[in-house]
Amino acid sequence: GYAADTGMQKSAANLEKQKKVFDFFLFFVIIILGVINNGEIIEQYPDDYPFPSCLILGITINGEYVHVVVSMDEGKIYLITAYKPSLDKWESNLKTRKRVSQ
Repeated sequence: GYAADTGMQKSAANLEKQKKVFDFFLFFVIIILGVINNGEIIEQYPDDYPFPSCLILGITINGEYVHVVVSMDEGKIYLITAYKPSLDKWESNLKTRKRVSQ
């Protein structure tokens, strides 16, 4: 009775949590793919190891600017990182790094 019901309830709750995580991950992937496909390469790193990489500036479907760093090899794209650029480190166009004062 009760023990079996509790186990089934926990299992259903766990499945719902997993679905929410998967939905968030899928949403994130769709946003990042849109940025990669429609963004602008603003920096290139041809000497990065193990593969050359680049920094892409794009806009999400929510209108937010995002920087995405990807590496490419033989038709594969590897996501290195994605972040919202800060005006503390980037000029207002979000394409140019601010120079560090010495």
